[in-house]
Amino acid sequence: MYQLQDITDSLKIDDTQKDIRVDDYWNRVLQSKSCDGSPKYKVLGPLVKAVLCFAHGNAEVERSLSENKKMLSKERTLLSDSSINGLRMVKDAVKVSPGGVADINITKGLLEAGRKAHTLYKRRIEEEEIERQQAKKARLESEAEQKRLEESRKELEGRKLSLKEKEKAMIKLDKQLGQDLQSAEKLFGEANERLKKAIKKKDFDEAGIAQGLIDVASKKMKETREQMKKNRKSKEELAAKQKRLIEDLSKGISAPAKSDKKK
Repeated sequence: MYQLQDITDSLKIDDTQKDIRVDDYWNRVLQSKSCDGSPKYKVLGPLVKAVLCFAHGNAEVERSLSENKKMLSKERTLLSDSSINGLRMVKDAVKVSPGGVADINITKGLLEAGRKAHTLYKRRIEEEEIERQQAKKARLESEAEQKRLEESRKELEGRKLSLKEKEKAMIKLDKQLGQDLQSAEKLFGEANERLKKAIKKKDFDEAGIAQGLIDVASKKMKETREQMKKNRKSKEELAAKQKRLIEDLSKGISAPAKSDKKK
């Protein structure tokens, strides 16, 4: 559309307009409207803006990098980014001044900024020191927390191993008590049979022996059942401890219960 369109005299670059800026020319072109009031060159506008943004070369960029490199001399290796930006701003301001450094307008604001420069510098140094101390404190706290968590993990693993050993011992004891109970019940049954036979034969000596065996077996059965009851209770307590341990491992809790320590 732009190529086919007859550009009006007001947009032509003639002898009287030979010094017109290219961006000003395109601004006037792109302000053209259609009959309905919409922009005439909808596609051309973004294209022209993109093309006008292209750099004609990288000499200015390379020159800027060289200037930054010259600022960082052997005596000024610790310049911060803000200091380099400040130096570059001053240098660029002098560069664009028509008369150079001798033509810089010394205003009250500039003089005030010069007087406050050292104060602002000291303030910035103090703020950076505070930030370094805060970062160091945060790092030390993080390291301490990591150490605490590692010690916590080892302690929990120790508790886990201890509870595992206790569980094995309780299972073994439970099995042994079961065997003892069977032996006592067998002895009780055999003694009861001997007692019945002795009563039939009216053998009082044999009956006394059988009765003694029954008493021994009854006592053994009672003691075994009490021990099994205690062992069952201990297993329940152990299961509760294992449950708490799993919760501690999942939450990262390091402090074991006092009752666990004592036991």
